[in-house]
Amino acid sequence: MRRVTTALAIGCLWSIQASAQTESTVEYDGKWSAVIQRDDGSRQSARVVIAQFAGTWQDQTRPNNTNKACAGKAFPITIQESTSSELALMVWGSSIAPACPDLKVDLKPVGDKVLEGSIAPLGQVRLTKSPSAKK
Repeated sequence: MRRVTTALAIGCLWSIQASAQTESTVEYDGKWSAVIQRDDGSRQSARVVIAQFAGTWQDQTRPNNTNKACAGKAFPITIQESTSSELALMVWGSSIAPACPDLKVDLKPVGDKVLEGSIAPLGQVRLTKSPSAKK
């Protein structure tokens, strides 16, 4: 009986610790500037607003012949995962125009106000948090 009780206690402690490590957070809420380094060597920029596990991704790159339908548009985003060690989100470009891609963004914090990671299918991305407006 003692072994069962000990095993249950250890299992409960592990479950509590794992739950605390993966607890969702809204610490990424706010305004961000994104710089995308594309696999082809070109760069793009965007403004990102995150609020309560949703938000917008607005492309700031000048339109060219291939992305006129997408340039300057604000795409809805949904947060797939938001923990202290990672942020994963989806940018729903196709909800604005069929020619606009949906993007999967996986980020990790590299400083207090900087996140870096990948943006599929484009390349690498860096988000820098904008300073909060003073009240």
